[in-house]
Amino acid sequence: MYGAVTRVSGFPQRRGYSQRCGARSVIGRIYRRLGESAPRCYALRILRRLRIGRDVSVKILVSACLLGVKCRYDGGAKPDARVSALADEHELVPVCPEKLGGLESPREPSEISGGRVFGRDGRDLTEKFELGARRTLEAARRAGCRCAVLKERSPSCGSSSVYDGSFSGRVVPGAGLAAALLMADGVKVFSEETIDGLFETEEFKNESNRDAQQ
Repeated sequence: MYGAVTRVSGFPQRRGYSQRCGARSVIGRIYRRLGESAPRCYALRILRRLRIGRDVSVKILVSACLLGVKCRYDGGAKPDARVSALADEHELVPVCPEKLGGLESPREPSEISGGRVFGRDGRDLTEKFELGARRTLEAARRAGCRCAVLKERSPSCGSSSVYDGSFSGRVVPGAGLAAALLMADGVKVFSEETIDGLFETEEFKNESNRDAQQ
């Protein structure tokens, strides 16, 4: 949805590429790919993180709000420094399942109740959340992501806990629709709160072994 953070999906870089030649063009292309929900300075930060002429280690699907993209229900973001730091060594593929499902930002908050998703105004938004979940899975498959770091407690992205549907702030064990679909497909899903588990996955251990052998 938003491209990637270290090597932006759709913007392959050639070995020996000079940032002085075409940097403005790359920034513009990144900005257009991010869309209006992201400030232009975000595209600049992405450009600074481009690792020219290196192989990306592990591809990780990430909730866009954790990377500073303003796509949440309240029109804001939830940037997380530890999640963003993954971009120093890996390719991050930002997604927002709710935006992919056609919901705007800002929008009414939504919670899961009885296996369906409702807005605080009572609207049944299940179909939009299901569409966003399917498109998120498609994005993960297309990018080759077998690991994900998603926003905990979200009705789309929560991996171990979600709000209970009463809009009272009560949290219960469970998973959001997108996270559940990814896990059913074998994607290892973590949150900003359980990110340490990411480094214990087979993908990261294999990468560490390759680095040690070099």
